[in-house]
Amino acid sequence: ATRLALAIENAQLMQKLERANREKSEFLAVVSHELRTPLTAVIGYAELLLAGIPDPLTEGAQQQVERIQTSAWHQLSIVEQLVGHARPGIDIEETVSEATLELAPLIEQVCAVVQPAIAGKGLALEVVIPQPFTLKTDAGRLRQILINLLWNAAKYTKEGAVRVEVRGSDNEIFISVNDSGPGISVQDIERVFAPYWRGEHGSKGMGLGLSVSRKLARLLGGDLTADSQLGEGSTFTLKLPVK
Repeated sequence: ATRLALAIENAQLMQKLERANREKSEFLAVVSHELRTPLTAVIGYAELLLAGIPDPLTEGAQQQVERIQTSAWHQLSIVEQLVGHARPGIDIEETVSEATLELAPLIEQVCAVVQPAIAGKGLALEVVIPQPFTLKTDAGRLRQILINLLWNAAKYTKEGAVRVEVRGSDNEIFISVNDSGPGISVQDIERVFAPYWRGEHGSKGMGLGLSVSRKLARLLGGDLTADSQLGEGSTFTLKLPVK
C-alpha cells in the first residue's frame, strides 16, 4: 500500500511538472511572437534612415542609428533564443555560416553597442588586442556571444571596469571578458551556464545569456568557461579555433 501510494504521488507530481512545462513553453512562444513584430519594424525603419530616406543623415546621426540597428538585431536574437527554449526538439542553433573575419573590428562593433550601458554606470571599458587576429567562424554567432558576455559584465558591476582581452596562437584564439563585480562562489561556477539560473544578486534578466553563449561557443568548435571568486570579480573566457 505504501509503495502504491508513493507511485501515485510520483505520477501526480510528474503530471504537474509536465503541465507546468507546457504552460511555460506556450507563454514563451506567445511572448516571442509578440516581440518579433515591433523589433522587425525598428530594424526596418533603421535601414530606411541609413539609406537616406527621407533625408540623408549626418555622420553622428548615422553612427547612432547603426547602434540602434545593431541593438535591435541583438534583441531579435534573444527572442529567437526564447523560441528555441520554448519549442523542445527544435534547435535554432544547428546551422553555422563560416566566413573569414578580422576580430578587432567585430569587437569594436560589439563594444559600441554595450558602451552606453557601461558608461551609464560610470564604468571604464578597456579593450586589449595586442595584434591583428583573423579567424574563420560565424560572425553573427560570435557577436551574439560577446554581446551577452559584455551585457552580463555591465549588469553585475557597480564600480571599476570591464576589460576585454584577446590572446591567441596559430590554432586557437582566447577572448576574455573580465569584470570587477561581486564574483561567483565556487559551487556556482558551472550553475551560471544553466538555463534560467540568475544567481543571488537580483538579476532582472531571463538567465539565458550564458547558457546560450556556451552552447554557441561549442557549436563553433570552442568553449566558454568561467573563473571567479566571491568579491574578486569574474572572468569569462571564450576559446575558438582559428578555423
